[in-house]
Amino acid sequence: MISDNDRSYWFGASDSYKVINTNHSTETWQKWWRIKQGIEKSDFTGNIYTEAGTKFEHPILEAFDKSINKDRQIFLEDLRLRVNLDGDKDGIIYEVKTHKIDKPFEITPYIEAQVQTEMYAYKEAVGDFKKLYILSYGLTEEDYITDNPVVDADRIKVHKVKYKKGHVNHFLDCLKPLAEELDRMRKPSILQDEKKCYLTGYEGDGLDCHHIFFGWGNRRISDENGFWVWLRHDFHIENSPNKTPHNDKDVDLFLKQDCQRKFEETHSREEFMELIGRNYL
Repeated sequence: MISDNDRSYWFGASDSYKVINTNHSTETWQKWWRIKQGIEKSDFTGNIYTEAGTKFEHPILEAFDKSINKDRQIFLEDLRLRVNLDGDKDGIIYEVKTHKIDKPFEITPYIEAQVQTEMYAYKEAVGDFKKLYILSYGLTEEDYITDNPVVDADRIKVHKVKYKKGHVNHFLDCLKPLAEELDRMRKPSILQDEKKCYLTGYEGDGLDCHHIFFGWGNRRISDENGFWVWLRHDFHIENSPNKTPHNDKDVDLFLKQDCQRKFEETHSREEFMELIGRNYL
């Protein structure tokens, strides 16, 4: 579960079906693309079904196997791909799907596209991929409204999904031009000339682009003004033992203050306030 609900400037696994949709003329696709560009904010606020799915996700994983790792985040910077896995263990990915108990679960084209992307991202970033299982779980009417989810392990059904290289290659062919279009909107960082972690100095693989001012609308501002830095992956993501801008307010403030100071070397405080709407110094 990613707590940052801003989906602009990144493609998630749940976007995969939109990515492979080659009919870009529909209003639905155009609206999705405007959200990715940071031009428009998503108007989806959730409902009892999506909220129940989120609420039951961890309890289902724990009922199946308490030792499963939860919420691994994978960033593939070159593709602007950000994938959040429900669970994984020893090279096996676990994707949780809830559904109404009176309707049988089925792997729809949307779900198929999503899990194929998850497998690809895992293979690229982690390696040692073995298989993916969907854990489906039927919810009762009471489950949808409860604040204390209790999982009946006997209701968990396991569905193995095969990795389809042809599907993934088609997805990548569709994704790359979209990622390149987003990249063209990002100006060079005002804080860095070299590709290395701004916090640690690390220069190897596994560097993520961190938008210093994030949240809806701010990512676009950060890209257009160079308000971003490279961070080593484990110094970037929220679910990390290290202090990162997504889990530590002091690290977040440090980066924001450095960025504001640099910007104000050539611009006024008023210009910064017009862009960000707040003074961090």
